[in-house]
Amino acid sequence: MKKVLFASTALVMTAGVASAEVTLSGSAGMGVVNSTAGVTSVYTDYDLDASASVSTDGGITLSAGYDI
Repeated sequence: MKKVLFASTALVMTAGVASAEVTLSGSAGMGVVNSTAGVTSVYTDYDLDASASVSTDGGITLSAGYDI
């Protein structure tokens, strides 16, 4: 009986937890560059952005972002 009570209490405690809106976006690029000196080089570029936002019950919005 104690196990059932503990599980139901944990379920009720997590019912009010807000979830955040999480966004992932990114881009990648690759190319070849020829210089005027006749040197050819290859370049790569990538970008990954992660952001999260949540609003509290009091109307305050909390946001965080990270760029990799």
